[in-house]
Amino acid sequence: VEDRWPDGEPGDTADPTDALYDPDHLLEVRIDIDPDDWDALRHQSRNLMELITGDCLAEPFESPYTWFPASVEIDGEAMPEVAVRKKGLIGSDDPDRPSLKVKFSEYDEDLRFLGADRITLNNQRQDPSRLNACLGYDRFRAAGLPAPRCNFAHVVVNGEDLGVYANVEPVKEPFLARNFGDDSGNLYEGTLSDFREGWTGTFDKKTHEDDPDRSDLDAVVAALDVPDGELAESLDAVVDLDAFYRFWAMEGLLVHWDGYSGNTNNFYVYDDPADGRFRFVPWGADALFDASPLDEAGLATSVMTNSEIPWRLYGTEEGRDAYVEALTGLLDEAWDEDALLAEVDRMEALVGPYVLAEAAEAHDEAVAGIRDFVETRRAAVEAELADGPPDPDATGEPAPDDPCLVQIGTVEATFETTWGTLDADWWSEGTAETNIVIDGTAYPAQATGAAAGTYEGQALVLIATLLDATTGLYPYFLLDADELRPGAEVPVDWNAAKGYLGYSTPDIDWQVVAYLYEGTLRFEEAGAEAGDPVRGTLQVGIWGSGG
Repeated sequence: VEDRWPDGEPGDTADPTDALYDPDHLLEVRIDIDPDDWDALRHQSRNLMELITGDCLAEPFESPYTWFPASVEIDGEAMPEVAVRKKGLIGSDDPDRPSLKVKFSEYDEDLRFLGADRITLNNQRQDPSRLNACLGYDRFRAAGLPAPRCNFAHVVVNGEDLGVYANVEPVKEPFLARNFGDDSGNLYEGTLSDFREGWTGTFDKKTHEDDPDRSDLDAVVAALDVPDGELAESLDAVVDLDAFYRFWAMEGLLVHWDGYSGNTNNFYVYDDPADGRFRFVPWGADALFDASPLDEAGLATSVMTNSEIPWRLYGTEEGRDAYVEALTGLLDEAWDEDALLAEVDRMEALVGPYVLAEAAEAHDEAVAGIRDFVETRRAAVEAELADGPPDPDATGEPAPDDPCLVQIGTVEATFETTWGTLDADWWSEGTAETNIVIDGTAYPAQATGAAAGTYEGQALVLIATLLDATTGLYPYFLLDADELRPGAEVPVDWNAAKGYLGYSTPDIDWQVVAYLYEGTLRFEEAGAEAGDPVRGTLQVGIWGSGG
């Protein structure tokens, strides 16, 4: 125990944290925390609508999470005084199985475990396989790019089995020193962040936090503000373009759609003191090895240009050729199907016994999906490149210059249905009257219906509105089942209830086209038992991009 903590120098190991991220070892992590603190921790949450409405690009998104005292036992070694908090943005937010940070040094600044002062445990909520993050970061490292080390942990809190988590290396000063040889530069986390005018405010400065100077970010914005013929030279002065092309191409190869090139999200940039140029680091890599849910049909799958640097570079012949060179290089150097499938098998053997029973079927299907992706990805990419780089028009467009949502309409409705009708014919099981107005245009209903039931552990109330024979709008709401009671008035504030506007046509099976916010669901009758009546009224705003 003395070799492991508090001084963090286990024996003769050159880097003691290597043992913490040993890929062949699954950590046993047991956390004990006051039950009231645990309830408070797991229900702390970010409000999506507060993040993406108003002046949403002005500053980094404020964290709602706070530290709580706890004790932790890792692989049988007890540390009685540590701190624990929840982590995550929206996709990983889960009150029952939250992602966690455990900070050993919160109450004793010298306390370490295997040389580390903290661990980050990601719940992989968007990844039922539980393998994506570790497998994905391994590919970035195989490409010679800086990326977090990662292995797995079996997590138990207050005796409750929470299943398999990813133990992901935090991107902090020790990571910088190990990957760049110097941790004195500016590190920024990008969350819905980009290098264009008005967007850099959301970059969260993680080193030198008290220094307001962000001129290095502004320099990248300025480097992009040049004609196409000058772009490569201008940008290479402030961003390591060779490294960026490999980073970008690996995001494309893995379909890391929620990363920088696909969604201006989940990445770090480091202003490397060695030459004053930025290097990119991947983050939030739990949605990989599958098609992007953001893409429209017909878009290329091997290149994403939804952020400014990829968009500008891919708009030039030089940039397209450099991207294809990087992508084909990765296929040769970092995409050995047999080795990757063997790695999937190794990881699956390690984590499979710890997947919760209720998640086992989805886990097995997701692992099979990864294997299929690995086996078919090379052929899919080569087919897209057969006639040269995909056309820029087929790679996606950047987010709008102002992605902050504004109110674009209203929904007023009365509805009546019974609990347990989500799988039934909405048009025959329930009734509704709706008044939907978007951008000043009313959308009268040809037919309506309503349904209610359980969806992923929450209550879902849906009001179906058929506009014509084939086009539907569907206001629907997610809330706790406890809110369904006679006389309840539930605010649609994205705390008590979350609201969405779905849309379908013969060509679009279902997609969310707007959010419902700042309004109220009122229940005259309601219950969450089979056959209970669910009857009430709705008045809420429709929020979208305004286009």
